[in-house]
Amino acid sequence: MGRRYYENCGEKLDNYCSKQAQLEEDGGGFYPNRGHTIMLTFNIIPTKTSKKMSIHIKDSEDLKTRLSEAGEKLVVIDFMATWCGPCKMIGPKLEEMAAEMADSIVVLKVDVDECEDIAAEYDVNSMPTFVFLKQGKKVEEFSGANAEKLRVTILKHK
Repeated sequence: MGRRYYENCGEKLDNYCSKQAQLEEDGGGFYPNRGHTIMLTFNIIPTKTSKKMSIHIKDSEDLKTRLSEAGEKLVVIDFMATWCGPCKMIGPKLEEMAAEMADSIVVLKVDVDECEDIAAEYDVNSMPTFVFLKQGKKVEEFSGANAEKLRVTILKHK
């Protein structure tokens, strides 16, 4: 990226950290406030994925379509609720796994309050519940916000 910005000390431009410094070379060294300006350049490296990799399911027809589009990939259905604390806790970890393994898994999120019929079809009684499907057939299921178990199960079936 290597964008360059001038900035007065303490102010930020476009959330990038750059500084304008007044320096002067004097006898082989640089000293502040003597009339020369140097510009510092920072490369900004994103640390988080801004694009969500999971797909929010709207209804049972949407689920059927997404399952057929998945083909050979492992499908992870995350049955969750917006008010569920453990769901909020494991959600970002699942997004990281989805981004990391995007070539071999598909993550579908089903809000149990919006899609009660789908939750009933999969007999979901607690959240989060993860259902793992391969070519439309259930290969495993578990409930709880256990990130390590989630990762191990995905790796086992992908």
